[in-house]
Amino acid sequence: TNNGINTDGFQFGSSQFFTMNYTSNTYVGWQWKANGGTTSTNTDGDINSTVQVNSDAGFSIVTDSPSNNTARSIGHGLGVAPQVVIRRARTRVENWRVFHSAAGSTGALTLDGTVAYNSTTTLFTGVTSTTFGVGTDFSVNGNYSYVSYCFAEKQGYSKFGKYVGNGNADGTFVYTGFKPAFVLFKNSSNAGENWIVYDNKRDPHNEATLELFPNAADAEYTASAFDIDMLSNGFKHRGSNTGSNGSGRTYIYMAFAENPFVTSTGI
Repeated sequence: TNNGINTDGFQFGSSQFFTMNYTSNTYVGWQWKANGGTTSTNTDGDINSTVQVNSDAGFSIVTDSPSNNTARSIGHGLGVAPQVVIRRARTRVENWRVFHSAAGSTGALTLDGTVAYNSTTTLFTGVTSTTFGVGTDFSVNGNYSYVSYCFAEKQGYSKFGKYVGNGNADGTFVYTGFKPAFVLFKNSSNAGENWIVYDNKRDPHNEATLELFPNAADAEYTASAFDIDMLSNGFKHRGSNTGSNGSGRTYIYMAFAENPFVTSTGI
């Protein structure tokens, strides 16, 4: 009870659910600022959508309710093409679907699963500067309500891309142009691997060992040796785990800066 989002944070009431506010349990949360709750109607797509946009940060929240599962486009409000769209049916039991432009121009990954990238156009059909397209699968389109979280890359703040692992303790270095505070990645070429999150609140030093898996209900996992270095201009893998740095395997990632900066040219 008394759960809510406030002007300066969020709160939980006296709920005893383990997922939110159970006595003596430790929790972590990651927040992206949208537009203070102010929404607008977007008419760029085949149907109207309701958007809340932070264009400086390249982030928007989109809600929509299609009347059927005919393939369609949906306005996102960013003004530039998003690299990542995370979409979920709100009124139907379905998987979370993730479009990532580094994985492919169509299809999706599954945030609550370990499947490899699927390029099918029944999921996402592509993105433009004004819309993202969805196919006929009920997890992304149908006579239900949906919410989508759209991310466009901003130099000095966010980076979304892919890398190929080398299966070596002297692992792959991924350049972001900033020191990451948060990194999420997934093996996109092979099934059976978890999504993995590192952040600088649970691991305040460069050498990160504390892993969380968005697709699993597992408690936080402590690696036997640190897996990645959070460096001043990116992150570098320090292990050969196939979930993060398997030889010849492809991984997609999302990274956000510890100290976002703006250059003299306004970037």
